[in-house]
Amino acid sequence: MVRVVSMRVGAFMGSVAARGKCHCGEPSRCPQTALRQKAGELCHPALSRREARKHACGSPLEAAPMLRFLFLAVLGTTATVAHAQTAETSRCAVWQRELSFAASVERHDEKAFAEHIESDAVFAANTARPQRGRAAIVKQWKSLLEGKSVRVRWYPAWVVQAGDPSVVLSSGPALLENLAPNANPRYTLIAFSTVWHRGSDGVWRVMFDGGDEGRAATAQDVANFETGRRAQCSPDLVSLATLDREPAAQH
Repeated sequence: MVRVVSMRVGAFMGSVAARGKCHCGEPSRCPQTALRQKAGELCHPALSRREARKHACGSPLEAAPMLRFLFLAVLGTTATVAHAQTAETSRCAVWQRELSFAASVERHDEKAFAEHIESDAVFAANTARPQRGRAAIVKQWKSLLEGKSVRVRWYPAWVVQAGDPSVVLSSGPALLENLAPNANPRYTLIAFSTVWHRGSDGVWRVMFDGGDEGRAATAQDVANFETGRRAQCSPDLVSLATLDREPAAQH
């Protein structure tokens, strides 16, 4: 995209230069310039033909402001395109990282789970009793990692990059399942938000994590959750799992 923009502006600037040459060097091929030159001779009889031609065409330096403007426009466009490309790359990288994080819990892989977390991360960050540090977080998640009494699954639905390209926010639905035989409710739907940070080694890790208190999920909520997961980041950032609507009627 950057190359295309540069090539197009370069062609335009070349065209401007070519037209300038035609105006000042070959008036016979440029009727408008010939008329201006003739007018210069008539209005300024004291001028020589060469001076009249210069008066009609103007100095080449007069085009410099416009060329500078075009150059700055190219730089601005290039910077905007480059930033958009960087943002999209980071966003999709975190999308995949979030899926990998969730997969580590589904596999009951404590080591992989810990590798997704910053050493000084904060979980349950929006509560009165947050867990601070990787060791405390892994300990708190022990029962979820074992998956014997309760199971949790989640995926990203919205991923947005901040002005700092090393910080990205990921959010979406999480489904908590109580595995007890007579559990009521069996499913709880939670909305989570996670702040990811890219370290000096280029790896994305969770810095902050939090979520709401959740609500009992209906059969339709569960169905929406199952169909809402996407393996690839999507430009529309819209999830099929609706989190903010009124609870549907129980089936």
